[in-house]
Amino acid sequence: MHRTALAVIAVAALLAGAAGGGGAVAVTTAAPAVDDHGTVLNILPPGSNGNVTAADLVGVGPDRVADAENPENFADQLEIYDGLTTVAPGAITVQNLGDFFKPAGFTPEQVVSTETPREGVTIERDTFGVPYITGDTFQDVEFGAGYAAVQDRMFLMDVLRHSGQARLAEFVGDTPGNVAMDRAQLASAYYTEEEATEQVEIAANRAGAGGDRLIAAVDSFIEGINAAQDALCPGGVPAAPECPAENAALQKTPEPWTRADVVYVASLVGGIFGKGGGSEYENALWYARLVDKFGDPKARQIYSDLREKNDPEAPTTSSIRTPYQGGSFRPGRPGAALPDLSGPTAGGSGDPTGDSAPVNDGATARLDLPNASIDIPIGSNGMSNAILVGSKASETGRPLAVMGPQTGYFTPQLLVEQVLNGPGIQARGVAFAGTNLFVQLGQGVDYAWSATSAGSDNVDTVVERLCNTDGSEPTVDSTAYRRGKKCVEMEQFTHTETTAPGAGSQEPPRIYEFQVLRTHHGLVQLRTTVKGKPVAIVKQRSDVRPRGRLGVRVLAAQRPGLRP
Repeated sequence: MHRTALAVIAVAALLAGAAGGGGAVAVTTAAPAVDDHGTVLNILPPGSNGNVTAADLVGVGPDRVADAENPENFADQLEIYDGLTTVAPGAITVQNLGDFFKPAGFTPEQVVSTETPREGVTIERDTFGVPYITGDTFQDVEFGAGYAAVQDRMFLMDVLRHSGQARLAEFVGDTPGNVAMDRAQLASAYYTEEEATEQVEIAANRAGAGGDRLIAAVDSFIEGINAAQDALCPGGVPAAPECPAENAALQKTPEPWTRADVVYVASLVGGIFGKGGGSEYENALWYARLVDKFGDPKARQIYSDLREKNDPEAPTTSSIRTPYQGGSFRPGRPGAALPDLSGPTAGGSGDPTGDSAPVNDGATARLDLPNASIDIPIGSNGMSNAILVGSKASETGRPLAVMGPQTGYFTPQLLVEQVLNGPGIQARGVAFAGTNLFVQLGQGVDYAWSATSAGSDNVDTVVERLCNTDGSEPTVDSTAYRRGKKCVEMEQFTHTETTAPGAGSQEPPRIYEFQVLRTHHGLVQLRTTVKGKPVAIVKQRSDVRPRGRLGVRVLAAQRPGLRP
């Protein structure tokens, strides 16, 4: 199955695109109205509607094939896009693009429904269920974005905010995958509720003159989310007819959203798709194993040959050189620290405390939801991609773009599609559900943009020297570190979850207690030794709120292409 979450084709004005189709699984090919900027086609399998009520459950089969039994717009884009697997690439032409993609204009080809959730906000939906949100004011548009998102992704949004809080197991059930997901989030992007809320103000202050507008957007977006939740689940009753079936199954009353919840979703997404690098510790251990087995000269040769960097033997499609991470491997350079291969270790952030219920240390982090499991970490079998053709190289003299950002394939999709029209904002595309106050991947009136996951080295591993504030000899269990000439305590938190067993289980509730250790560089991953001296291994991310100056002691090993 294709793993493309959103495929966008921005077609030049002189090339015919595709018009809206007739039926759930086919789009008829026809030439749409084309403006001066061209036309855009896109696809977001499986479909715009990701909510399932209790009455809908019968029609949602495991294969998600688009048929009459599916809830409306639940899987009607899946089979269209999958049709690409039935044709040879050379057989795809301007004339049949509309068989595999849908029109992506700013006005619906056909209005199927219209509603006004509050005065000044209009939400129209087309045959694919895509919401076209028009507001009299900027705040009205943002209210509509939150409102429509809940109509399309209410339960998924709830899952994402609880995952960002590291409370997935507490929310949807105690499974090894959910517990592992919470532990991974604690080690990646832990924030207290106060810190998460504060980030909105920090972002607004950095935005300068646009700060007030950002605050208005966030608050109006949240207002729309809460209004839609109240409309679908009146009085917070999870068994209401329009409330998601999962809420009824779990007996979870929808809680109002806050600024912190939006940040929690963003921190989860950033921790999965918005980071790269940070494997220095694992790489250093791998290098140490090579030294142990082959000796230092041979180990350096093997490591340098297999590490991920510019490869002069790799095939290329451009004559323009763009060197990246091509420096030589120098594990002995000043400031580098290589952990001891067989040194003692102690826990870091996300590890259970002594009072915690037992955990499965080998579990894979995933979302174990009532109806399915979702493995959301990026795998190696799907990459974001784009083909850009300049005007000089196209037959029409107009630029072309084919863009396929990847998040993996899910039902419902992590991304939600929307069209935003109002004062100061006009955009169409997708955004991660729960953070979709703006379009994150899509197009404006005269341009389009895409994105890819951060594969660059924007995460460093910093080594902190451990110490004890009373002056005694430190061990790997110490929780203070050297900051300049001072010995200071790490920030320490205890994250507690009380989880209920899965449906039908007779097991009693469990209480998990996980530690979080944080230095001014970032979250402690574990503690070990370097040349016999106890240290903390800390992940320092460039895409999170800075907590101090850049680290100076980093691990020497640079990312290889293989792992031990």
